[in-house]
Amino acid sequence: MKKFMFAAAASALAFAAMPAAAADWYAQVNAGYTVSGDADVDASFTPDDTDFDPMSGSVGGDIDNGFLVGAAAGMAVGNGLRVEAEGVLGSNDMGDIEDLDLSGIEYKHAALFANVLYDFPMGGVTPYIGAGIGYGSSTFDIDGDSVHDQGTVWQIKAGASFPVNDTLTVDIGYRYMEAAKWEASMDDVDIDDDPDAGPGTARLSVDPAVHALTVGARFKLGGGA
Repeated sequence: MKKFMFAAAASALAFAAMPAAAADWYAQVNAGYTVSGDADVDASFTPDDTDFDPMSGSVGGDIDNGFLVGAAAGMAVGNGLRVEAEGVLGSNDMGDIEDLDLSGIEYKHAALFANVLYDFPMGGVTPYIGAGIGYGSSTFDIDGDSVHDQGTVWQIKAGASFPVNDTLTVDIGYRYMEAAKWEASMDDVDIDDDPDAGPGTARLSVDPAVHALTVGARFKLGGGA
């Protein structure tokens, strides 16, 4: 999947280098609702004393429903292909995390994507599929404190567009987004599970992903041969 995403990004850059006269430019705004999500939480502890074995474990967490907004600028390059740059912002509350007594966590995410999409013209309705790769951030607000990290993000998209007139098209879509992973490492940590092990290095990572439904308005900006 990651190889496919990098190939999609490379294709987007290649299409962007085409002469402006060969493309129809557009701008789009989106608003939506994240209908479900999850976060994989991995933890490990490596004692400084090599006589003791490292410990690790994984738990799952829920991401509650929330909102998503975004904007994109792109071009239709012909033969059903579109390429675009897209920015996305979202906010959700975290639900239960297995075996951890945590609550009141707010999750915020932002990302910039390079997307490649393919349209299937069918008269009055145009289904499409697409994928994108980019760079984003994840922020977790816990009891007034924030932890933040950045990294590679990717998404897959599908939906249908409905032309209203020569300028405006309505877009109804679905997307699955793998957001930026949050990672932290702490030295000189003592743990209760094995106090004889003494201090060591603790590592924690949270890998979030969300599903979203969106409604968008696409505005044709002109151009084209």
